[in-house]
Parts: sequence; structure tokens; C-alpha cells
Amino acid sequence: MADYGKLGHGEVVGMKIPQSSIGDFSVEYFKLFGDKGERADPMDKGGEYRSLLGLPGGRNHPMFASVESAAEAQGMKLVDGKGSDPD
Repeated sequence: MADYGKLGHGEVVGMKIPQSSIGDFSVEYFKLFGDKGERADPMDKGGEYRSLLGLPGGRNHPMFASVESAAEAQGMKLVDGKGSDPD
């Protein structure tokens, strides 16, 4: 079996969120990281534990600005992933 962590992959689940609710979802999602911007399980390191949020089209998605705004409100900055990115 391939170890997706060694391959530089993260594990994700798929969700269908109505486009009109993506902003509200994002606010709640980024609250999960607390005041310091850390995951609830900070001891787990590596790409396989990275928190991921994807939108079809990435930065070109019509709701990206609302996701980015929710991240910034929690003191976080969104960056484009390239694969095998460091923690």
C-alpha cells in the first residue's frame, strides 16, 4: 500500500456545500484553528495531516474572496499548494 504522506498527498473528504453557504462555512472552518491558527492536533505533522480546503477553479472560484476573508479574520493566509509542500 502506498503511504500518501510519503507521496506528498493529504487526506480529504468531499463535501457539497451550496455556493451561497461557502462564506458561512469558511467562517466556521477557520474557527477550528483557534486564536493561534493551530490545528486541534498540532503534534501531527506532515502533508497527510495538513488542513485542506479546495474550491473548483481555486482562486478563480466566485466565492474565493469570501474564503480568503474568513481566513484573514482568523489571522491566516491562504497559499497555493504545489504538492509535497513543507509543513
